[in-house]
Amino acid sequence: MRDRIFVFTAVLFALLARAACAQEKPPVLGRTTGTAQIDGTITAGEYSLTVDLARAKLALLWTEDTLTIGVTAETKGWVAVGLGSRRMDKAIILIGYATGDQGQLKIQKGAGHSHGDMDSKAMTSYAIAEKGKGTTMEVALKASSFIAPDQTGLDLIVAFGGSDSFSGFHRYRTPLSVSLQKQAP
Repeated sequence: MRDRIFVFTAVLFALLARAACAQEKPPVLGRTTGTAQIDGTITAGEYSLTVDLARAKLALLWTEDTLTIGVTAETKGWVAVGLGSRRMDKAIILIGYATGDQGQLKIQKGAGHSHGDMDSKAMTSYAIAEKGKGTTMEVALKASSFIAPDQTGLDLIVAFGGSDSFSGFHRYRTPLSVSLQKQAP
């Protein structure tokens, strides 16, 4: 019996180690000279990096001065992206929703399993639109507020919920990391 437990444990550890080594490399975001139109719609070719997630899409564009983020999700409620952490805790969270033609957005700081308003002058513009079964948020930020000169990666978390609220629970969330390349690929 002891031999079976040993073999089972060894096989389990081998499988876990193989799975850890087989993880995909993070997507690469290079700095570019392009611009995105902040209109609540993500169009093909508008962003230099687009990451398809299970029920959402993240789009990023990084220039010398600006980090532009687009998130679109299968929801009629709020969408959010957190920067600086792969968890809500300690992330700077951009959360927004659309009611009719009016978009609402807040910048908040994650604290444990919660978040609260913060004063930030990092945002330069935003647009949020609800079309069909989805909500899209686009935000232009001062790049220097989120990317340091020697930084090589950016941790993010994407989430969305089913209500037009800044405090509703999320239906979906996924963490990811992006490698930063100072010169465009």
